Amino acid sequence: MGKAANLAVLIIATCGVAGASGCAGTRRVARAVPEVAAPAPLLAATGTSCSPASLAAAGPQRVAAFPTVGEPQAVSDVQLISHEEPLPPPQPQVTDDAEPDAPTTPPSGDPETVPAGPVVTDTSLPVRDVTMANILASVAGRNPEVGFANQRYAEAYAKLIAAKALWLPSINAGLGWNNHAGPLQASNGTVGEASRSSLTTGLGVQTIGAGSPVVPGLFANFHSAEAIFQPRIANQAAAARDAAVRTTINDLLLETALAYLELLRAHQSRAIAVDIREHAERLATATADFARSGAGNEADADRAATELSIRQNEVVQAEEEIQVASARVVELLNDDPRFVLAPLEPAIAPVELVPLDAPIQTLLPTGLQRRPELAEARHLVGEAVQRMKMEKFSPWLPNVLMGTSYAAFGGGEGSQIANTAGRFDLDAITYWQVRGLGVGEYAARREARAQHDQTRMQQIQVMNRVSREIVEAHAQMLARHRQIEIAEQAVRRATDSFERNWLRVRDLEGLPIETLQSIQALDQARREYLRALVTYNAAQFRLQRALGWPIDLAATPKAIPSDSEGSS
Repeated sequence: MGKAANLAVLIIATCGVAGASGCAGTRRVARAVPEVAAPAPLLAATGTSCSPASLAAAGPQRVAAFPTVGEPQAVSDVQLISHEEPLPPPQPQVTDDAEPDAPTTPPSGDPETVPAGPVVTDTSLPVRDVTMANILASVAGRNPEVGFANQRYAEAYAKLIAAKALWLPSINAGLGWNNHAGPLQASNGTVGEASRSSLTTGLGVQTIGAGSPVVPGLFANFHSAEAIFQPRIANQAAAARDAAVRTTINDLLLETALAYLELLRAHQSRAIAVDIREHAERLATATADFARSGAGNEADADRAATELSIRQNEVVQAEEEIQVASARVVELLNDDPRFVLAPLEPAIAPVELVPLDAPIQTLLPTGLQRRPELAEARHLVGEAVQRMKMEKFSPWLPNVLMGTSYAAFGGGEGSQIANTAGRFDLDAITYWQVRGLGVGEYAARREARAQHDQTRMQQIQVMNRVSREIVEAHAQMLARHRQIEIAEQAVRRATDSFERNWLRVRDLEGLPIETLQSIQALDQARREYLRALVTYNAAQFRLQRALGWPIDLAATPKAIPSDSEGSS
């Protein structure tokens, strides 16, 4: 169990990297977003250009592209696969009517042990070895969902930069030509014929008559309330997006861990199915021999043959589950779909990410402090508060309109351009605005207040959800750990029952068909034990995610290399 606990620490290696450095103040450069690309075979299939490095040719080969980290998990003292002895030869019973054929004796000697670890099925797809530690350490940098969340943060950070530059003027440079021919009204009201032209080049264009340039060279037009509060609003929005990235990573870690547990469960389920099928094969052979020899009857042989068919179907179904579970993990890794993943863990063992004796009174404050969803909700409330302040001070802060130009200006009668010289213009306007005779201001404030109240309600909702998830996962962890102990006892008792029935048949105290029920009970007990292990580990991971992945690590496992790196 100690080795399993050590491996459990390595399993969360990526959480320290994924949740590092929040965006509380967003006073840092934009997040360095790793490039996430589709697998090269998919790009090739769609006609999209991809890396020149060629992928490994498809075929039934095992590719060790996922480096192993740490020690393998310890195997529980209760094995899902048991040893068995061959059924004894039936005792022939000779009747007066006819002499039956001698029954066939099942092979003697030690039975073949079904491995407790994953069993790789025959497939035309290449096999890739994986471990949970490497899967979790690599998924955040490969999954496009995380890349999407990172780009949303990059978008919010760009908006923050733009908000901080609201008061900065824009630069306008170019050339403007104007020509007028016809009536023109003078400032004293008289109308007369005029024919003139003007040309403006430089900072500020389209200067006509004595007026300032229509397009100033340096131009700024902003509301001072927006220049003050929009950077604060954008800062809170960027911080919320940063927390959303960490939320996405935490959710992805949980989803990947559960998918990998399902892959382990599928492999172990196949091992159980193979072993039970072998029991059923020996039972079918023995009951058929007993029926031919007259020691048994055909009905028993039919029942045993039916059981064998069912067990053969279970093996096929387990092989299907392996490939389906592998495809799900491959999808989360954004990896080559041609590969089938084969876990290197020898068996499923209970992991202890959170101690069983950890009190819920300690876990609740930890989760409420570390969950990025709550950080996101706090920043959204802060954004709404800044919007409310902006609307409150908006009528009392002025609009600013400034324009300055320096350009070469010349003109003359008709189409003549003469007397060209440098010209400087400066305009500065400040004015206060009350929208909609005050009704617009009232509506804007009410809207900002309503948005603030909505974010507050959402924050409370998130707090309640986080608390519920912690309590729920904690209860599941404790209850499922007790289920493991009960399931262990069931496996032991089912194994003892099967062995006793086996001995009875071997000692000619019963018929082979009498072992059918004990075989079914053994299969049910093993699957129940497997279910208890998987659901307990799932509860541990759910509790970790509910707490915000609070485990700190001294080392991080190496990430899974990309196909281009592996082939170079």
